[in-house]
Amino acid sequence: MRLLSLDIGTYAVKAVEFDVTFGRIELGDYLIERVTETELQEVKGATDAAKADSEEQSAPPRQILTLGQIEALRRLLTERQFKYERLVVNVPRGWITTRIFNLPTKDRKTIQNALTHELDDDIPFAMGDVLYDFAVVSSEANASTIFTSVALKADITQLLSELQMLGLDPDTVSIESWGVSHLLKRAIPKDYEGRPVCVVNMGNKLTSIHMLVNEAPVLSHVSTCAGMDVTRAIAQSYNLSFEEADKAKVDGAFLLTGVHLSGNAGEPITNEQRQFASVIADALSPLVREIKQTLMSYKAHYKMQPRAVFITGGTSLIPNMQLYLEEQLQLPVFPLAYMSRVVGQTLQLSEQSEAQISGAAGLGLSVVKIDRNYSINFRKEEFAKRGGLGSLDLRAFRRPMKYVAASLAFVYLNLIVQGVILSSRSTKQQELLERSMKSVLGAVSPSTLSTYKNSPTALKSAVNKELAKYKTEQVAPAKPQVSAFDLLNKVSQLMPRDMALDVSGFAVKDGKLKMTGVVDSITAPGRIAKALEDTKMLENVTKDKAEEDPKTKKTRFEISAKVAEAANVKTR
Repeated sequence: MRLLSLDIGTYAVKAVEFDVTFGRIELGDYLIERVTETELQEVKGATDAAKADSEEQSAPPRQILTLGQIEALRRLLTERQFKYERLVVNVPRGWITTRIFNLPTKDRKTIQNALTHELDDDIPFAMGDVLYDFAVVSSEANASTIFTSVALKADITQLLSELQMLGLDPDTVSIESWGVSHLLKRAIPKDYEGRPVCVVNMGNKLTSIHMLVNEAPVLSHVSTCAGMDVTRAIAQSYNLSFEEADKAKVDGAFLLTGVHLSGNAGEPITNEQRQFASVIADALSPLVREIKQTLMSYKAHYKMQPRAVFITGGTSLIPNMQLYLEEQLQLPVFPLAYMSRVVGQTLQLSEQSEAQISGAAGLGLSVVKIDRNYSINFRKEEFAKRGGLGSLDLRAFRRPMKYVAASLAFVYLNLIVQGVILSSRSTKQQELLERSMKSVLGAVSPSTLSTYKNSPTALKSAVNKELAKYKTEQVAPAKPQVSAFDLLNKVSQLMPRDMALDVSGFAVKDGKLKMTGVVDSITAPGRIAKALEDTKMLENVTKDKAEEDPKTKKTRFEISAKVAEAANVKTR
């Protein structure tokens, strides 16, 4: 997977490309695109406002990215044709806030419901206007520590709109502190693993101070004192333009510690150097004060003292910054060196590049292996990215889908009707089969009928036995012999075909026939008697009984006859 992460800062836009294959991470490319001088007009807003005409002007529309950042992004995308499968960007630091909550539960659904109430009391916005995401950074027994990031929905909407106008549709929209925590997971020295540490990301307009335990954020603070304050101090002290002061800061700024000022560093310090270093130190003194306050707040709340401070960002590159902060904070201070631990020794970055792209690198590492319960991503709910089938507009398929649905309904209806018809036919065939079996086999029980219907072999065997009985039984040899089966067969041939007949008895004894059964109409017995006479094998055919059942409308009948002398039948 090729992953592109963008850190949109006020001084530069940083892009880092990672290639991730089977858990192995390789740095594909990186690019730092400076926000140029003409794009820093927002930075000099106070000066520009003083020079503006006194006429009232309408307020510009709300923008998350400045014109300079948008132009820097456009140049960056034009210069490098990045090919990526996943894109992650950060919400600029001034547009989000973070909170830490300790809740007495480990259930994610319960945590989400509790956060809604906690944030409703804690932030000055209606919950319907904000979007938040959270991660469980630690849990013990039935308690959890929750890291929460909050932004206004309107700001996320505007940010996505501005990015999409540049052809960027990020898969993940995260925050700097979350990226820093993932960066620290891979880069923290073994001596400080699992211990409380502080990471200070010194940017151009803002400085982020993050307190972490077990490489998870527990406290974040954003200071407005940053590299631009150093630029302003140089410009005011030496009467330089903003551009000249910025160049002087980048090319020659430095700090001096007590060791340097005492002369024990080995090289003499001139008065001009002392004065220049003092200007920079004075500009950074508010930042040092805020770092101390954050450390004290952390110590008071968690009853723990941070063991070390890691610095990163462009402003951290000022020479002697590490020694200066160690002297001021009375804590070990280290530059956040991470790339060799992330991608190995295959690629060597300069200290300057590594510090500048740390934010982008952290964002990329935060999505290398995504855990649903341990991620911060504002692309959720109505802001979720629509991809694959989700990006299709199903309204365009509404009419064809109606036709398909109608066709399927017709097919299913046709199958149902055919099923009903076949079921009816099957029932009639079953009834006809039962009557036929009774006419041949005589009175049999329902269970025996069921056995015969389910087993053709058993039915065939029973019929063969009946046929054998008729064939083997004979009358006295002095008279012409006709079997009862032949008589029954003859009667069946002459019986009217349109008549439903259920024969319950067909007995020949002493030259007399007695036939009983059930028919559908009162006139049917007469037709049966006529059919018996037509056999030429019977005489004196008499309809003895014909009674209609008022409930079933069926007619029970009895017919008797005498076997003709010429057709003497063997009795049963």
